[in-house]
Amino acid sequence: MLISLIVMLTIHLFHSGELYAQSDEPFQIAVHEGHVYLYVLESPGTNFAYNFYRKSSEESDFIQINEEPVRGVLYGDQLRIMLEDDYDQIRTSAEVTSEAALLALVKGNSTESILLSMAYPKLAEAVNKLFIDEDAPDGERVEYRVEVLNQRDEPTGEIFEKDVTVEDNVLGETEILDVSNEGRQVTVEWTYTPFTENDVAFRFNVFAGNSEDNLRRVNRSIIIRNLSQDTFRYTFNTENLGDEIILRVGSVSITSASGPLSEPKRLLVEDNVPPGVIQRVRTSLIEDSVQVQWRVSRELDAAGYHVYRGTESDGEFERINSELIPVQQPFYFDDDIEQGQRYLYRVTALDESGNESEQSTAVPRIIPDDTPPPEPADITAELNSEDDHVILNWNMPDVPDDLRNYIVLRRIVEGRSPSANYSQISPDDLKENELQVQGSEETGFEEGALYRFGVVAADSSRNFSDTTFVDVRIPNVTPPDPPNVARAQNRDGIRINISWSGSLSRDVGSYNLYRKSGNEEFELATELDPGERQYRDEQIEIGDSYIYAISAVDTSGNESDLVETEKVLVKRSNPPQRVRNVRAVKTSEGVRIRWEPVASDHLAGYKVYVANRSTGNFEPVHEDLVSETEITTEIDSESVWFRVTALDVTDNESRPSEPARLIVPD
Repeated sequence: MLISLIVMLTIHLFHSGELYAQSDEPFQIAVHEGHVYLYVLESPGTNFAYNFYRKSSEESDFIQINEEPVRGVLYGDQLRIMLEDDYDQIRTSAEVTSEAALLALVKGNSTESILLSMAYPKLAEAVNKLFIDEDAPDGERVEYRVEVLNQRDEPTGEIFEKDVTVEDNVLGETEILDVSNEGRQVTVEWTYTPFTENDVAFRFNVFAGNSEDNLRRVNRSIIIRNLSQDTFRYTFNTENLGDEIILRVGSVSITSASGPLSEPKRLLVEDNVPPGVIQRVRTSLIEDSVQVQWRVSRELDAAGYHVYRGTESDGEFERINSELIPVQQPFYFDDDIEQGQRYLYRVTALDESGNESEQSTAVPRIIPDDTPPPEPADITAELNSEDDHVILNWNMPDVPDDLRNYIVLRRIVEGRSPSANYSQISPDDLKENELQVQGSEETGFEEGALYRFGVVAADSSRNFSDTTFVDVRIPNVTPPDPPNVARAQNRDGIRINISWSGSLSRDVGSYNLYRKSGNEEFELATELDPGERQYRDEQIEIGDSYIYAISAVDTSGNESDLVETEKVLVKRSNPPQRVRNVRAVKTSEGVRIRWEPVASDHLAGYKVYVANRSTGNFEPVHEDLVSETEITTEIDSESVWFRVTALDVTDNESRPSEPARLIVPD
């Protein structure tokens, strides 16, 4: 996430001495200009505080050296104010986009947080990871204690203690071992010799310029001092080639104190990078010469090209151009050639400093005799369906002396898997004028497919004649696969929707839809396009049942087996309207019940129900449907109620009428 470091962030930076933030001890001390830097690098939690105490050799008790509990900033804008002009540099080093993100990162206990805190003391002080004692007794051995407080400024019981002699730490010497360049990219390598066992050098800066008075720091990232390394290295880019630059390296402690700079090293930044390898070299025969072509070099300082020729890829290549080929002339004509010879060509680019690129990939060119054999003629193809093979015959009017072989090609022009490319089906030593071609070992020739065969004559110089073609259509006698699933659904008695899944065969030309009702045989209802997967049948009758079947028909007219749907009944989803104005009167002939007729095109009849009370359990009065709007029946009781329902031809039954009480005249 953080800081473009020159070394891995997981290294242990420090000895077992008094300092160093990535040791196991969270409390570290350093001295600079008489000030003692007290680092507490592991935050105990949120909203914590510290009290700092000091005890000299002449004192028996610790003395608190901070007036108020020491706390870090709480908000990102506070951090930005405290960092002042250093904020942008620190945020860039941390690779975060806001002050809030920077604060959250540095207040944690990650390796990145520790490195940032030690690289930027002002940042560590802002987030309560550094306290500077500016009144320490110079030259004395003193002991420090850090007391951790909670958010109510009450001691948590956690303390850290360490002693130190109040003397400025002296940084060691830096020596540049080597400076080099690859074009504008300069690499400097150095070693560092500590002044004492407990050397506090934490990082390095690299400086470069045209003169001692014009040195500037060139490392934008932090170069960490890794104690497991004896030498260090940094690479940066310069602006101009041909300049002589001066380089120096210096160490920096965790107090941001700078150590002595190394002795200066001078480097002439030479143009020592050869041009890139030439790409897309190709050759062609033009009359009696070989034209070598390539892509123009994209190097800004390209000066020209050389062309090399050889006969073996691992052999020697000799330059064949006497003068440098101009940059904007990416071609060369080689007219010193022999027929029948195979040449390999390589190209290099040169820049204005004389640097030559690596040779390009070798590109071959054969100088053949350029007279092809005559074209085979009178080609015929005879299909033997029983043995599944095709016999090809052709004639050669004038057989050349250097005829090497015939090449027979084949491709599928039309079929399940047509191909635009031909494949060779003949043996390499075919010299006869006949070839028997078998179909695939697994499936033979594909039924219904159109095969195209071609015959080419080749000579010993790999000249090829024109191709003679013949087409063979394989008969199609196998019907296609049937559709997988067919479904039929009644849609409120208005239509039946039929749907099906397509056939897996690729040569389906159409689908046939069949229908039958009752005990009838299937009859063809319609023929559908191969892309269709559904059909709506509106020529139906309410109350009738239908079965549908679908078949696939290929382009040769072969029809698959039928796939049938389940039987579907044509019915309305809504029952007839409710019966109204039911009246029941006792007469001398029995009880006569009358009601208003229900308007319905598909009415089948009525049912009459009776119960001993209006809210009771109504039972049917009769078994068969009543076609009229009245009925006379025998009822023993005079205290009864009647209800009437209407039914359509698909047995949809209406809601019962309002209960009607039997009227008994006086």
